[in-house]
Amino acid sequence: GDMVTYSNPDVSPALDLCRALKETAPLYYGFGNHEGVMMFNGYRGIKTPLVKYLEEDEIPYLMNDFTKLELKGNVIDLGGINTTPQDFGKWSSGMMRVFEELDGFKLLISHTPELYLETLKNADIDLAVAGHYHGGLIRLPVIGALYHPDEGFFPKYAGGQYPLEHGQLIVSRGLGNHGLIPRINNKPELVVIHLLPEQG
Repeated sequence: GDMVTYSNPDVSPALDLCRALKETAPLYYGFGNHEGVMMFNGYRGIKTPLVKYLEEDEIPYLMNDFTKLELKGNVIDLGGINTTPQDFGKWSSGMMRVFEELDGFKLLISHTPELYLETLKNADIDLAVAGHYHGGLIRLPVIGALYHPDEGFFPKYAGGQYPLEHGQLIVSRGLGNHGLIPRINNKPELVVIHLLPEQG
C-alpha cells in the first residue's frame, strides 16, 4: 500500500512494478490509506482511479475481499482489508467474519498495524502483514520506534515480527518517508517472508 501518495499521485511507478512482478509470481495489490483517499475522496482536487488502471492491466487487488490460492499443494486463503479501526465495522467486519471461518492458511494484508491493538488482536489469522508506520521514522537504540501520528509515542507495532493470539504479525518499515520528518536509525526495508510447511 501507499505506492500512490498524496504528494505523488503518479500511478506509473506502481503499475510498472506490478507488471514486472506478475511475470514472476502470483500478485495481489493491497491498498494503503493514501490510495483509499486518492481513489474515493481525492486530495486537493486530485482523484486517482487506481482500481481502473489495475483492472486495465489485469492486476488483481484485494479491497475488503479474499481469494484462495493453491501453491505446491498448499491452500492459502489470502485476504486484504483497507480500513482503520474506526471504520472497520463499516467496511471490513463482514468480510472478516467469513474469512476467519476458512480452512486454509489465512494470510491477511492489512495496511494499518493499529488494527491489531484491539480490533483484530484475537482474530483467527495465521499471518498478517502491514506497514503504514514507516518504522516510526526515528528509532532509538533499545527503545525502538519513537512516534507515529496514529498511535502517538512509542508505537507498539512499528516494524518487525509480533505474536498475535492465533498467529503472527509482520510489519514492514517500508521504503518511503512520511512528511518532513527524516528517517533516523531506520533504514528502508523490503521484507521477504518464507512460508514453510509444518514438519511432522
